[in-house]
Amino acid sequence: QFPQHFSDKSMPQKQNPRGNWVKVQPDYHSQNKQKPEIEQSIVSNKKKLRTSLDIYHRLLHDATLGIDLDKVNIGYNDNILGIQEMPVKQWLMIDKGGDIPMHHILHFVLFFHDGQRLILWDRRSKLDRLYGSGLTKPHQRLHIMLQSMSSSMQVMQQSGQTVDSRNEEKEQQQALQPNDTTTNGDQRYHHDKSKDGFCKYYAAGYCYYGAHKCSSSHDADAINAYEQQWLHGKVSIDGRVLPLVSIPCTFSRQRIAAQKFDFLLVLDLEGKDEIIELPCILIDLCTMQEIGRFHRWVRPTQWCSGSGQSDDDADHANMKSTAVAWPIALQSLNEWLHSFGATNSKRLLPVCCGNWDVKTQIPKQCKICNIAVPFYFNQWMNIKDFALHLYPKLEPYQVKGMASLLRVLSMPLHGTHHLGMDDTFNIARTVMQFAMNHACFEATAYKDDYGKVVYRNNQRRVSPWHTSKRYHTARNMYPFKR
Repeated sequence: QFPQHFSDKSMPQKQNPRGNWVKVQPDYHSQNKQKPEIEQSIVSNKKKLRTSLDIYHRLLHDATLGIDLDKVNIGYNDNILGIQEMPVKQWLMIDKGGDIPMHHILHFVLFFHDGQRLILWDRRSKLDRLYGSGLTKPHQRLHIMLQSMSSSMQVMQQSGQTVDSRNEEKEQQQALQPNDTTTNGDQRYHHDKSKDGFCKYYAAGYCYYGAHKCSSSHDADAINAYEQQWLHGKVSIDGRVLPLVSIPCTFSRQRIAAQKFDFLLVLDLEGKDEIIELPCILIDLCTMQEIGRFHRWVRPTQWCSGSGQSDDDADHANMKSTAVAWPIALQSLNEWLHSFGATNSKRLLPVCCGNWDVKTQIPKQCKICNIAVPFYFNQWMNIKDFALHLYPKLEPYQVKGMASLLRVLSMPLHGTHHLGMDDTFNIARTVMQFAMNHACFEATAYKDDYGKVVYRNNQRRVSPWHTSKRYHTARNMYPFKR
């Protein structure tokens, strides 16, 4: 006799080896029954993402898309440098002499005239605007996105902001830019085309060579105008305004590592005997973008004040210079950092290219002026040492300076090299590239209680002497000496 709850014949039942009757799960395959409609809808909505090879061939051979290949870049994953980008026309497949396989491609991106980016295909988010495969929604297709952008442009033109008005604004910005280099004041110096740039020592108050012998520009108005443009983030190169230092909006924030500090103070000092330029960029590590810029021209104590009325003094001294003494510049820096709350948290990390700025020059300048060194300069991060730690396959001779480091990272050099404002901007760009490669920023050197400098990761630090030819020659001649 069956139990009472198994009396229904429609109930699946089976007797186990012990003689007990148990329930049995219905078998859809054996009974030729279909799966529920919910499961069938889920299976039908799944579309396999098209491969990067399909996207590459369609961009090259499909003329109906109407896409200019000069404005399309390929993003790929480099084993050493991380995520990099290059134009589609420069990409070569393995069978045609390339060295990067197709499965390393991460995304295809389209650039517009105003600097906006549109992701055409992304492997991580399974986005495909060309074919609509993966997890792409109907409103995310390429033709729909272009139609929406064109409609928004029409709305802007109807509201009065036409293309002509934009061109007028660009012309006004270019009018503020200084022109070509000359010794007189009629023509101004153009930052992009000049080789030597304007004279930093003349900007700080005094130039030993004078306007006739110095190869750089001595236009005080152009120097002050460029300083204001840099402070407000309106520096333009080839008619394009450089964006502020930040992580791209298309980059996934989940790939950014947890940080030990709250702020990064990027700086690059200029000057030989004494400091003549103090530029800084403050980066918030919570949002991974810059939140402010600071710049002061510093007048050294040993220089002539330029108060004379002779022709020689007028030729060498800059009467329009905004340079201040080092104690005043340092006090202004402290007040500027205090306005952002960077000095109260004690989690501020200075960043520089090399150890000379914070290790040697700032204590030396403070000693000359008889003032104390700020506490946040007791530790710092050298981007060259940090790059060797972040990319183990790099060699020390590849990161001798900022220009070589940018070359390794496949990043262009913006502005004039050895100009503090432009060098600080380039250093901040390398820091953002480190952050996109899942870097956790930490100090590469610090001062102990006795004032002695202690370096971290000493096994990766190699001095230029050990990489020079003289060292290897001496080691071959005297192998028993170290």
